[in-house]
Amino acid sequence: MTEHLVQYQGVWLTPNFALKGLMWVHDHFKPRSTDIFLATFPKTGTTWLKALTFATVNRTRYGFADHPLLTTVPHGCLPFLEACPNDLDGFPSPRLLSTHIPYTLLPNSMTVNQSCRFAYICRDPKDVLVSKWLFMNKLRPKELAPISLEEAFELFCQGISHYGPYWDHVLGYWKASLETPEKVLFLKYEELKEEPSVVVKRLGEFLGHPFSLEELSKGVVEEIVKLCSFENLSNLEVNKSSVLKLSTQIIIDNRHFFRKGKVGDGKSYLTDEMIKRINEITSEKLLVLNRSINSSSMAAFQPSLECDNISNIHSEQTDSDLIQKTDERYRETLPNLPKGKGWITKHLVQYQGFWLTPNAALKNLMWVQDHFKPRPTDIFLASFPKSGTTWLKALIFATVNRTRYGFADHPLLTTGPHDCFPFLDAHLQEKDRSRFDLDRFPSPRLLSIHIPYILLPNSMTDHQSCRFVYISRDPKDVLVSKWLFLNKLRPKDLPPISLEEAFELFCQGISHYGPFWDHVLGYWEASLETPEKILFLKYEDLKKEPLVVVKRLGDFLGYPFSLEEESKGVVEEIVKLCSFENLSTLEVNKVSEQKFSKDTIIDNRHFFRKGKVGDWKSYLTTEMVERLDEITYEKLLGSGLVFGS
Repeated sequence: MTEHLVQYQGVWLTPNFALKGLMWVHDHFKPRSTDIFLATFPKTGTTWLKALTFATVNRTRYGFADHPLLTTVPHGCLPFLEACPNDLDGFPSPRLLSTHIPYTLLPNSMTVNQSCRFAYICRDPKDVLVSKWLFMNKLRPKELAPISLEEAFELFCQGISHYGPYWDHVLGYWKASLETPEKVLFLKYEELKEEPSVVVKRLGEFLGHPFSLEELSKGVVEEIVKLCSFENLSNLEVNKSSVLKLSTQIIIDNRHFFRKGKVGDGKSYLTDEMIKRINEITSEKLLVLNRSINSSSMAAFQPSLECDNISNIHSEQTDSDLIQKTDERYRETLPNLPKGKGWITKHLVQYQGFWLTPNAALKNLMWVQDHFKPRPTDIFLASFPKSGTTWLKALIFATVNRTRYGFADHPLLTTGPHDCFPFLDAHLQEKDRSRFDLDRFPSPRLLSIHIPYILLPNSMTDHQSCRFVYISRDPKDVLVSKWLFLNKLRPKDLPPISLEEAFELFCQGISHYGPFWDHVLGYWEASLETPEKILFLKYEDLKKEPLVVVKRLGDFLGYPFSLEEESKGVVEEIVKLCSFENLSTLEVNKVSEQKFSKDTIIDNRHFFRKGKVGDWKSYLTTEMVERLDEITYEKLLGSGLVFGS
């Protein structure tokens, strides 16, 4: 809409507005820790998200009948940082400001030295291009001829557009959201269109203005969505007849901010060749970025840019509704299940061939099967209990987050591995829902499970690109470790289980998530069929060569170690940090406890015993060893999987 754009540090800006505004921000703007910024590339949903953000943060200040948004355009309620350099000091906290400035051009005072928050929204680039072309032609001076769609398309593909290249702009905030999810909330326009109430609740939580149960029951979220809807805002007098003055040269009719906002509208204007070229550029841009950001994270982002339907974790039903449905199915199923002797509960129940605790594992499994919606970026650590779960949780967490935390003040020094890498199948039992709110977990989510592979829902095994790391262990060591561990948790009103009794139950397959061999074989066979999705590890290999296994983990999970990292000993530092010797002596793992449910509270120290390969030799008789080896041989015959020598 100007005769020229200028390129500043790789970004194209209007010389008399955007560039001046950016320089003022760098030289003079002083952020407050309470500042809230809505950051966007132009025409990605800025106006709508401004209204939703303003209404959410100020919902206790204004009533819906006389709300400022009824008489003021959203841009007046949440002004552009680059356009108001003289008025900011008088703004009350929290200041609500918007910006089109790319994340890489923001001053450190905004991104590093302050705790201010950013909400960022992206949109399919094809829709962005069309919306921007139509919008800018309305603002283009009369002395300049209109830009044709073909010309706009070529400029956009070359990255020559306001605050462009588009892909660099979006990916800057995407990367920041992965590195500092507590500071940058990354949203997608398509998700906002599909489930506005869900996104508004996420906004409230992220911005420090969570909706109370009373507000939710009174429909406050729905009132905000209705107030800020396209249908409502576009029909208001202020948005039909008034103007927005961004500068002396830039005066925009408010009505131009409200066109369609339709997902996929770009297809009505672009040719098949144009669509193909934009999709190819998108793939190339993300592929290049994979060199600095892990590929699994990019896999989650790419479908949004290409406007594919990506599965997400949100549901129109509330969490309470889903839990109630699970409870109903549980009550119907439980009476008809076979019972066996429990190890820490009086009974286990057999469900689809596997033995589970009735009040925790069975309920949780049903919830996962019926309601859990995975993301393609999810990383699952799967294991049979007492196979090395705690150690591998620490190694994966440290590997995936190695650029985020230093070794001197690492979360694992003050937080147990199970808190850093929680169990998915403990979600239903968690009393404090906010503590385990899956919707708020940043991607990639690290979740662990004991659920057998064949009991997982298809959404986790067939249609998603989420990855599984499975760790197995010699069944003789598993038996001994499990017997010692579970006897510590056994209620006082139940007598301890003897080793002989535990041995018989284990051989019969009656143990938590057992039979052991069926559990292991499920993941082993799946790893042979889909090795790109399932990495099968052995505890004994991890003990023997932890550095080799950690590097395999990094490669598999999309976080490969660079030559520089290897030369600096980063792999060795991770292994040292997560070692039994280090973790077991930390205060958090000696005196704190892990609460899996109201009935299951475990001292962290119980997770750290020996971890010694072959420790079974100190407990099992020769007859026990022979019988277990015979069962293992028969169960694994023909599979290609072996344990021991």
